[in-house]
Parts: sequence; structure tokens; C-alpha cells
Amino acid sequence: MKYAPLVWSALWRKPTEAVLTWLTATAAFALFGLMLGVNATLQSYIESAPADIISVFARFPSVRLHVGMRDAIERIDGVSAVAVLYGLSGHHIDPRNSVHILTVGEGALRALSDFDITPAQWARLFLQPDALYVSRKAASRWDLSEGDTFVITGMPRADGSETWPFQVIGVVPDRPDSDGFLLGNYHYIDESRPAQDRGRDVSFQVRVLETARSREISRQIVRLFATSGTPTNSISRREASENMANSDGHRALATSVVGAAGLFMILLLIANGIAQSVRERAPELAMLKALGFGNRTLMGLVVCEAAIPCVAGAVLGLLLAGQLARWPAKFLPGDFANLPVPTMSVSVMLQAIGFAVVLALLSSVVPLMRVARVSVVLQLRNAAR
Repeated sequence: MKYAPLVWSALWRKPTEAVLTWLTATAAFALFGLMLGVNATLQSYIESAPADIISVFARFPSVRLHVGMRDAIERIDGVSAVAVLYGLSGHHIDPRNSVHILTVGEGALRALSDFDITPAQWARLFLQPDALYVSRKAASRWDLSEGDTFVITGMPRADGSETWPFQVIGVVPDRPDSDGFLLGNYHYIDESRPAQDRGRDVSFQVRVLETARSREISRQIVRLFATSGTPTNSISRREASENMANSDGHRALATSVVGAAGLFMILLLIANGIAQSVRERAPELAMLKALGFGNRTLMGLVVCEAAIPCVAGAVLGLLLAGQLARWPAKFLPGDFANLPVPTMSVSVMLQAIGFAVVLALLSSVVPLMRVARVSVVLQLRNAAR
């Protein structure tokens, strides 16, 4: 602490430049923290995706899978449960208020383990045809609570109407990989559709007994219907999440490039500032050496001079990033509106601070070499002229 005044005076030799440096470091680390947070969110999605659940869907847009395929899938060795899924899309009141309701059959009780819904709640969903569960995020978005009626306008019903009323029977927890969901009873939808469409346009969620066999069973399902009129694709939820993260090249590239650009900007800024400061203070450093300060002490002071704006900028930037992460996506610019909500966890913050320390050390390399070469005699003689 006895050297603190020396470090502080060195940092504020040029107040305007010091303020700009701190502000730039804060902005850069805020951006870097958000990019780390986005990557943490993607990794969380992957880890939370169940590996024992396989999604089965039509291979081509023109193919219409039918409910009868469920029995054939259930007979495959290693399959423990199969759920029928159908998505009802439409809008609520205004055509701009698009809505998607996932409707499921009774097999969901055992096949959809990633929903935090109790057996009693599942039973209630299937007892009431127009029942609707709303996740917490969806309830907040649509201002819904238990007992409310939620009406959407969607595909035509058998009676010619396009109105689909639902009764909210509960608000349930969100899934980790979801921004909110609406969950309904498949039979209500299917029985209200025109006769020629009933039992068609479905997909399946298959739960397997052994996670290690997910890929094998997924291939068996594909082979089972490969030569039929309803060829399928199937993939485990975990594998699908991994593919999404790995194949979404523009997103991964955007986060990496933006984060790296922020760090490189900080490195250049701090390194240049410290190098200039050491160069201009050469006579002062020579005087300190003459007073008994060793090279190690002076080098420590220079490292502190670099570390303080880096670490302080990281802390302030992460605090700013934590606030920005709470902004609704619609307020974010351009492509960033489609990024997942960043996860500003403790590990993300520790990573950012670790990078700040590394940057401080890297930006000090050249100035430290200059400090070691400062000649007391030469600098004092020049100062005396």
C-alpha cells in the first residue's frame, strides 16, 4: 500500500486520457462479457437438453406423418414411451401477435421428461379438452393466469370457424431451453379438425430406456419408415442442441470476433498508454532507481499501472453487461436481437477478470523491458541539461 500514491499519480498524469482509457476498457469488457454470456447460455442449452428423448419428424415438407406410426415406434426394442405432438399456430386478437401452442397426447406423461409437470397435472390436461398450461414466461408475455380464457385464430375447424378457445388451468415452470411455451391437449385439436386432416401432420417424442442407445434407436426409426410413404428424420434432443450450437456458424463467429476485437482493443490501448507513460517518465524512474528502488519494484509498479484499468474496466464492464443482458431483445441492434439471452454467471465473471489480468501482463511486456534498461546516469545527465 505504501506505493499506492506512486501508482495513482502515474495513472492520472493525464486525466483526460485516463478517463477515456477507463471508459473504453469498461465498454470493451461489457461487450466481451456479453459474448461470454451468450456462449455460456448456448452451453447451458446443450447440457439441459435430455439425451434420452428423440424427436421424430417428417423428412420432407410434403410428408404428413400420421398417428398410427406411434405403435410401430413403440415396438422398437429400447423404446419406453412415445408421445404424439401437434403444433397449432395462429394469432391472438391482432395478426401481429403470433402464437404457437404445442399439443400433446397421453404418452407425454412418460415421454416428455424435460417438462416440469407432475403426473396429476398431466392427468388434468387430458381430462379437460380445451385445457391449457402456460409457462411463467408465456404467462407474463400474454398476461395470463389460472382461470383465464385464451383465444387464438388459427387453422379452420370442422365447423368452418377459425377460432380456438382455451382455458388456462395452470402456470408451470419454464424449460431451460425455452422462452416460454403454451401446452394443450392434442385430442381437442384433432377432434375439431376437418375429417380428412385428423390424425395427420404430427410429430413424435420418443423416450429410450438407455441414453447410450439413443443414436442407434434414432437410426432404427429412420430405417423403419425409409421405404414407406412417410419417411422420417429423427435425432436426440441433446444431439440437436449440439448441432444447433456447432452449425450456427454466423452466431459463433459473431460472438468470437466481437469478443476478440474487444480484447485486442484493450490490449492496444493499455499497452500503448503504459509504453508512452514509461517513456515520458524515464527521468522519474531513473530518480527512483537512484533513491534505492530496484528493477523488480519499479516493474511491479508498472504492472499495477496496467492492471488497475484492466481489472477495474472488467468489473465495471461486467456490471454494465449484467444490466444490458436484462434488456428485451427488441431493444438490441440488428443481428444481436436474435442472440440467446446472455448468462452472466459467476464463472463468466471470473473468466472475464482472468482475461483482464492476462491482458495487463501482456500490455506490460514492452514497458517492463524499457524499465529494465533505464540508465540512471544517462537520464539524470539529460535531466540536468
